[in-house]
Parts: sequence; C-alpha cells; structure tokens
Amino acid sequence: MKNRFINTVKLRQGLTDTASSVLALILAFIVSGLLVAITGVNPIEVFASLFKGGLGSGMALAGTLNRMAPIMLAGLAITAGNSCGVFNIGFDGQFLLGFLFAGFAGYMLPLPSVLLIPVTFAAAILGAMLWALVPTLLNIKRDINIIFSCIMMNYIGKYLVNYLIQKFPGYVPTSGGSPNIREAAELPYFIEQPYKISLGVLVSLLCLVGLYVILFKMRTGYEMRATGLSRSAAYSAGIAVQKKAFAGMMLSGVFAGICAALELMGTTGRVLEDYAPGYMGLGIAIAMLGRQNPVLILISAFLFAAMKNGTTLMQMNTGISAQFVLVIQGLLIIFIGIGPLFRYLLNKRSERRLRKNA
Repeated sequence: MKNRFINTVKLRQGLTDTASSVLALILAFIVSGLLVAITGVNPIEVFASLFKGGLGSGMALAGTLNRMAPIMLAGLAITAGNSCGVFNIGFDGQFLLGFLFAGFAGYMLPLPSVLLIPVTFAAAILGAMLWALVPTLLNIKRDINIIFSCIMMNYIGKYLVNYLIQKFPGYVPTSGGSPNIREAAELPYFIEQPYKISLGVLVSLLCLVGLYVILFKMRTGYEMRATGLSRSAAYSAGIAVQKKAFAGMMLSGVFAGICAALELMGTTGRVLEDYAPGYMGLGIAIAMLGRQNPVLILISAFLFAAMKNGTTLMQMNTGISAQFVLVIQGLLIIFIGIGPLFRYLLNKRSERRLRKNA
C-alpha cells in the first residue's frame, strides 16, 4: 500500500513536471512567433523552415543527431550541478579549459587511435574538472559565493585559453588557433551509411544513462538530490552536504569536459581563439526543461539540436537571423522560471476559496 502511494505521488509529480515543460515550450513558440509576425514575416513559414532544415531529410536528421551530442552533454552538466543545489554557471570556462587540454593531447601525443581517443577524453575531463574545482573550493573553504566565482572563472578561462593557444606548439597566427589534432584523435562514425552519425551520439546517450543511474539508483545520487531539495533538511538527516555539493560540481565538470572533447574531436578539429558555441545557455534551457528526467532531457536536447541545425535554411527562406533560436531559448527559460510563481498564485487562490467555503 505504501509503495503504491509513493509510486502514485511520483507519477503525479512526473506528469506535472512534463506538463509544465510542455506549456513553457508552447508559450515560448507562441510569443516568439508573435515577435516574428510584428516584423511582417509569416511565423508559420519561419517554424516550418526551421524544422525542415533540422528534420526534413535523412541528411538533416543525421546532422541534428550529431549536433545533439554536445548540446545534451551541456544539459547534463547543468543538471548534475542543479541536482545538489549548485547552479554551475561556470560551464563556459570549464568547457574552454577542457577544449584546450583535449587539443594539446590530441596534437602532441603520437598514439594509435584506440589509445589517443580515450586519452583525449581524459585530458578534456581533467581540464574541466580542475577549472570547476577552483570555485568549489573557494565556496567550501572561504564561503565565497559559487555563482560569483564561476562567472569570474569564465572570464579568466576565456582569456587564459586565448593566451595559451598563442604559446601552443605549431600555433598558426593567421588562423587564430592551434594546429589540427592528429587524425588518430578524430572521433569516428559509428554509422557511416546511408548518413554519417558520429560516435559522439553514442557517448552522449551513455552519459545520459550514467547520470540517471547515479542520481536515481545509487545512494550518493539520492543524497545529492536531497541536498538540492533542502540543504538544512539534508544536514539534519546526517548527509554531508558540502561533500555532496562538491560531488555534484565535479560531476558537472566531467560532463563539461566530455562536451569539450566531442566538440574538438567531432567538429572543430583544433582549439580556436574566442570560441563560444553557446552551449551554456542551451544547457540551462535543457536542464530546466528536463527536470532530471532522462527522457525529457533527451527530447529537449534533440529539439534544440534540430532548431540549431535548421537555422541556415530558415535564414535562406525567410531572412530571419539564425540568432532567432536564442530568442526561443531565452523565452523558454523565462516561462519555466516563472512557473513556480504561477503555482504560488494558484495555491493562494485555492486557499482563499477554502476559507470562504469554510
């Protein structure tokens, strides 16, 4: 009886979270469509071109899946931090340090592909975790606000990476980046016919499963989620709150590093100056939509990848800038963010009705 009640509560909570995410998504599309209509462009044509470019053919679908891999890793990085109540706003800096470490390993180490690919992944993870470690320790040891220190570390990371790229062996000043990584470090395709789908897609799916297992099938994950829900309650229950926050931030750094490795080995092929793929904003949107639900995270990452992949066709057909996706992304975050306000107002309204009827 008790297990049935718990399962019913979980089901209701899951349905509520899903409905809230879907509603926020619908509102984001409606408002962004209205903004487009004000400029005199047909919003239906804009959205049709956007999704045709991302899903309208086998080649487009393959491209969307390849784009989905790093985008989903960014969502997993933010989700891992959020699970224990730590908002990892330092993703960009961690990504860039992982990017640099992976580029160094992929270019400098004369290893066969079977060794060089995992070593490059490990180097990226190491770089991202080291950059995540700094604000985490500042918060634990000196009680410095982790959001503030993460933002500062993003700026430091950006300019430090730009400086170190110029000291990179074989630096090419005319191209503004490091030399290309070795061919052995390039990420292979696990499906080549009829369309090429990168191994990064499989890596990102394995990471999604891994995060689910950690958060929902392990004691550590339960304690992390308890810390995220209420630090005071978790502390009263005997949970080492600081250790769980530390674990969540380090796990977030791991996913940021894997994201950087996928970007380097599957897209750019080298470390670039002032590189800003915008994954942190996408990761925040995916984490807010996904709500620690692996299915919702997967769907959200696929949706944003499809939109990113379809921007070229949309711009060609309608003249709307490719940055339009950022408008949808920003509106989505706003509508998800004000969801608790709506629930608070509805609860207050219900309480007033109960008082009148009492």
